[in-house]
Amino acid sequence: MMSDESGILQKHFDDAVVMSRRYRVPAGKRDAVLEKVGQFIEESGKDEKRPLTVVLDWGTIFDNQYDIEICRPVKRKSSGKGLSTKTLQGGDAFTLTHTGSPDGMKEKYQKLIEHMRARGLRTWESGREIYHVFDSTHPERNQVEIVSMIHDWTGMLKSGLERVAGRNVADKVMAEALGFTYETKHPERKRWVGEMVERMDSLLDEKQKYEVLSCCADKFPVERIKNLRGIFERNHSVDEVLAAVQADRYWYAHPKREGNLIIETKLPYDEEAHAKAKTDEERRKAACHCSMIRDNMDGLSPTYCYCGAGWYRQLWEGVLGRQLEIDLVKTVVRGDDVCQFAIHLPPDLVP
Repeated sequence: MMSDESGILQKHFDDAVVMSRRYRVPAGKRDAVLEKVGQFIEESGKDEKRPLTVVLDWGTIFDNQYDIEICRPVKRKSSGKGLSTKTLQGGDAFTLTHTGSPDGMKEKYQKLIEHMRARGLRTWESGREIYHVFDSTHPERNQVEIVSMIHDWTGMLKSGLERVAGRNVADKVMAEALGFTYETKHPERKRWVGEMVERMDSLLDEKQKYEVLSCCADKFPVERIKNLRGIFERNHSVDEVLAAVQADRYWYAHPKREGNLIIETKLPYDEEAHAKAKTDEERRKAACHCSMIRDNMDGLSPTYCYCGAGWYRQLWEGVLGRQLEIDLVKTVVRGDDVCQFAIHLPPDLVP
C-alpha cells in the first residue's frame, strides 16, 4: 500500500527459494555492484526475466570491503552452475523505487531512513535492492526498488512476553501497543516504551525481563558469528576468539576477559560528539545506540537496556554454542557515560 506522497510503499515479502552467489565488493562503489549483477546474469542465464534481488550485507564490512549476495527466485532448491540455493527470509518492509542513473540512489536511501526514523522503526543489518530492469549498457534505464526491511521490535516483544509470561501478562504489558501499526509516529512509541517497561518491572522478575527483551535486539550479522564460531571450534579457546575480535576495530569494540567474565563496553554511537560533549546529557545521548530513546531517556528504567544485552547474547551464544547470562554493568539510562555488559562464561571455558 502507499504510505505517503513520497512514493514510499509498505510491503510484505514472503520467504522465497532463490539461487544465489556471494561476491566481495569495495564499500561505496556502486559500479562494482552493477558489475557483479551483470556477472550473475551471465552465470544464471540471460533469458531469465524474473527480477534479481541484491542483498547488501553491511555486517561483513572489513578492510573497506563487504559482501553482497545476488539472488533470483527458483521453484525448488537445487545445485549446480557454481550457484547455491537457499530460502531468502521475508518480512515487512518499506520500499522506494529509483529509476535512472545510480547517482540518485543515495537520496532515495535517505528518504527511507527518515521515514522509518519518524516512526521509531529500525531496519535490518542488511539492505536489499530489487532490480526490476537492469541494463548494463545503459544504466540510466535501470529500475531498482530499494527495500528497507523492518525490525519488528514490538512484535518480537509481544511474542517473547507470551512465551515467557503468558498471554494475559503480555496483553497487560503491551497495552495500547496492540493497536500500533508501522505508521504510528515516534513520539507515541517513545511514550509507550517508558510506560511499558514500568509494567514489566512490576509484573516480571529479572530473569524473565532479560529473557524477553534480549530477544528483541537487532540481528547480529550471521556471517561474523560463523567466522568466530570457526575460530572457537579449532581449540575451544575463548581467548583466541577475543584476539580475532580485537583485531577488527571497524566492527567490534575492545572486549576483554576478566576471569570468567567477558566485559563488553559499547563504543559511543557518535564518538566525536561523545568526546566533545560538555554536559552529562550530551555525553549520554552521544553514547546511546537506540534511536527510540536517545533523545529522551530521563526516567526510563534500566530494564530497557536488556535489549542491548541481546546484541552480545546473539554473538557469544552463537560462537560458544551455550546459553549465557549477561549482566548490565553500566548503562547511559542509569546515568553512566557508556553502556557496558558482563557475559558469564561457563567454568569449563575459563583457562
